[in-house]
Amino acid sequence: MTDTPVRIGPSNAKDAALALLLLPLLTALPLIAFWLGGAIADAAGSDTGGDVLYGALSAVVIGYGVPVTAVLRSHRRGYELLPLAAGVAPFMLPVLLCLGVFR
Repeated sequence: MTDTPVRIGPSNAKDAALALLLLPLLTALPLIAFWLGGAIADAAGSDTGGDVLYGALSAVVIGYGVPVTAVLRSHRRGYELLPLAAGVAPFMLPVLLCLGVFR
């Protein structure tokens, strides 16, 4: 009797659903971090342009740190599409802006 291969991990439907949910959330994350970081720095009284710098730094750290963490954690748990969506998400906003989607 031969053994049939069995997939251990989440189902394909769950993997695809989570990937489709995560892609727009991680794409918008740098904008949200930039806005919140700038608002926090502005509320603290930074009037020399530090609010923009703080917002930009927080957007970079959060915008790339969270997707990398999602890629590593979801890949270890057996997901296939979720790490791909998380890896592509940081580059979706620049691509959409370059294509002129938000005119």
